[in-house]
Amino acid sequence: MARAQEYRPLRTCNKCGALRPLADYDRVMGRPWANLPPKRYLYGACKACRGDQIRALSLALIRRYRLEALEHYGGCPPKCSCCGENRPEFLQIDHVNGGGTKERKTRRYNHLAAWLVRRGFPDGFRVLCANCNMARSAYGLCPHEAERTDAAKPAPWLYRNESGAVIEDMADAKVEGRPYLCGERNGSRKLSVADVLAIRASVERSSVLTRRYGISRSLVSQVRRRYIWKHV
Repeated sequence: MARAQEYRPLRTCNKCGALRPLADYDRVMGRPWANLPPKRYLYGACKACRGDQIRALSLALIRRYRLEALEHYGGCPPKCSCCGENRPEFLQIDHVNGGGTKERKTRRYNHLAAWLVRRGFPDGFRVLCANCNMARSAYGLCPHEAERTDAAKPAPWLYRNESGAVIEDMADAKVEGRPYLCGERNGSRKLSVADVLAIRASVERSSVLTRRYGISRSLVSQVRRRYIWKHV
């Protein structure tokens, strides 16, 4: 006689309408289950549908927090405090006095806009567009601000050699056949040849090397994979 098939209770998902076993449903936490049948303490939607629903709700909540933060620091409708860009897709929250990376490591928040809304919009923040924010981060001055104040515009991607003289982009110099500085001849270097060889020979984790040499993890990875310092 054939062995009887094991009975597995099924339940219909109220989102997708599929008939699934109870193992495909999450439990509702925080309620007494002593005298309830199995189907009563499970969510009505299966795990896959609940995951999509949670992601959609989280995205909507993050966008609402972001819009509230932009309107508080950038006006209604919000706009960039430097160039006047008013499309929300291009706007970002910027630290007026800098230090955003250090603050993220110490406070450990996932979304800055949500952190600002929950703490009552503290001072020290402003709204900038992505272009102005990146220019300030890379060159210390936005070209828009330089035009308004007649200040010297930040030159794109300049390097200093060992004598302190400013040279242009090394890639452009290579294309045009002009001499360019690389490795220890580059005054903007963060590593030496000995440091590069030590990093490539080390089996330690990237986090240990970043603290030892004062560089980022991406730079450690590029050195190990020979994306940079190829001549060593």
